[in-house]
Amino acid sequence: MQLPGREPAATCTSKVRGHAAAVDRARRQELVWLQASRSDAQQAAAAGLSAELGIDFEADDIVLTRGAHGAAAAALAAVVDYGDEVIFVSPPWFFYEAMILGAGGTPVRVRMNEETFDLDLDALARALTPRTRAVVINTPHNPTGRVYPPDTLQQLAQLLTSASERHAREIYLEVHRRWRAHSLEGLAAPAIPKPVKAVDSRST
Repeated sequence: MQLPGREPAATCTSKVRGHAAAVDRARRQELVWLQASRSDAQQAAAAGLSAELGIDFEADDIVLTRGAHGAAAAALAAVVDYGDEVIFVSPPWFFYEAMILGAGGTPVRVRMNEETFDLDLDALARALTPRTRAVVINTPHNPTGRVYPPDTLQQLAQLLTSASERHAREIYLEVHRRWRAHSLEGLAAPAIPKPVKAVDSRST
């Protein structure tokens, strides 16, 4: 029953939902897009990465996201075309396969070395095809916690460089790193090999 002077319940519900959607859009814009171009944070990130990697970064080279999830998804979307194959290490962080599918790619699962939890470079080499566009790893690896040695990462970079030349098609290595220097004192930070396209995530 509709009371005199009152709007129908369906109309009220529609207005509430519309207002909630508008508020959500505004908050998303504030939290994501405005933060992506925060100059002081971009300058600090560029300086830190330049010092660590020996590559000159400018503030405009840096895009900030809410967490590494958004950064990894954006990087995949930038390099993957529909049907491209993207290799990821298994067992993986749970959302990698969904992100690859969301970018239009074809997920290719490669098991790690189950005795050492290290990358199985021979298995990765066998998985590379003319359709391979990217390889996704994270270090320390989630869920095993394995920190990949610099030599292993450098061998992987050389493997991908050779495959890129052989297939006349660039293959990107997307590296997602988590690092808490204050809680891992005495350990070297995970290395990033060259050449590489990297997604860098760290906590302080």
